[in-house]
Amino acid sequence: MSNESVQPIASGLASETEKAVAEVWSAVLTKEISSSDDDFFEVGGNSMLATLAIYQLRERFDIEMPLMLIFENPTIAELAQAIDELAQGDGAEVGEGAAPLAQPDGEGAPDDR
Repeated sequence: MSNESVQPIASGLASETEKAVAEVWSAVLTKEISSSDDDFFEVGGNSMLATLAIYQLRERFDIEMPLMLIFENPTIAELAQAIDELAQGDGAEVGEGAAPLAQPDGEGAPDDR
């Protein structure tokens, strides 16, 4: 066994959002994330883990984001950019193909007018 410690997150991530995405992916995938170009599904992710990752990202950023966001933006860099756009309110086209999230009262997305 090696005595080297494995860094779970790459040091070359460009933004705080990329770092946060990498931290979540590292925890969900239980492996080192080495690049902002890592593709969630190519490094071991699947639809169940994507659901968990999106849940954790929603909690971390305190914004709603559709599950499809990770499928449409599978790399750390792409997902971080999409999250930044959602956080700034510029994400109208982000996750466009996804169904709106249902509200507890079953009425669909807020502002579903």
